[in-house]
Amino acid sequence: MSDSIIRLILPGDSRFSVVLHASITAVALELAELGYLTDGTALADEIYLAAHEACMNIIDHAYKAEPARFVFITVQANAANRTIEVVLEDNGRAYDPHAQEWPPMASWHTHQTCDGPIYVLDNVPEPDIFQERGRGLYLMTQLLESVSYQPRPNNNCWHLLKRY
Repeated sequence: MSDSIIRLILPGDSRFSVVLHASITAVALELAELGYLTDGTALADEIYLAAHEACMNIIDHAYKAEPARFVFITVQANAANRTIEVVLEDNGRAYDPHAQEWPPMASWHTHQTCDGPIYVLDNVPEPDIFQERGRGLYLMTQLLESVSYQPRPNNNCWHLLKRY
């Protein structure tokens, strides 16, 4: 297994995040069994924590009280590049980094493509201890090498990348 891909279609309900955890863990443990890394469980837990946060943001914000929606997830390992990627797509409300108080807009770098902007999250300051929300994106940037978001006409896409 140099390239392993798992595709999931999960209901927009937090109870199904256990399937995401099992999928990420299976990929990481297989990499460990093949000798690509020493601790698949620790790697899986870091990736899952970040992916779970992205998934919950989709459920809480993009789908706001619309439980009949789905989150489309791809988990892909690439042993040659020593990466695991998680791509989460939804067809809910788009996230607009410009309209948010947190994280600061300076934390986003924008790249224009033919398909529209891609927002790359970088250098999110640690949230204030009294801040009620906003720790998820900070946490994701602490656990992963890359976090990006692309709003599209018919769906939204979060791309998470972890190197091992």
